[in-house]
Amino acid sequence: MNTHDKMISISTPELRAHVDGGLVSSAVIKSVGACFVAIIERDGRSTWILQTKRGEDRHFRSLDTAALYLRDLGIDTISIDFSEQPGGRQMDMFTKRRMAQHKTAHAAAA
Repeated sequence: MNTHDKMISISTPELRAHVDGGLVSSAVIKSVGACFVAIIERDGRSTWILQTKRGEDRHFRSLDTAALYLRDLGIDTISIDFSEQPGGRQMDMFTKRRMAQHKTAHAAAA
């Protein structure tokens, strides 16, 4: 299921063709929970969300990864949207597990 059902999904090869053709020059990286999605706007007419090979929304674990991915596609102008991000730090399961491992390691060292 797509994160944003009203948006049209676009694959990386399709997006690259639009960028190479000069139809796309900017994108928005949107914070969605503990990850990020890339949203591409074309001339204000249509909004696309980057998809995986399986047709699902492409989720990035970090803002840096999302920005570098779009930059590698040739998109030079990138905005960041944190409007749906709740206040404070939101921890995913990976972060909670790492914190527990550090706590256990410190307890064992003492």
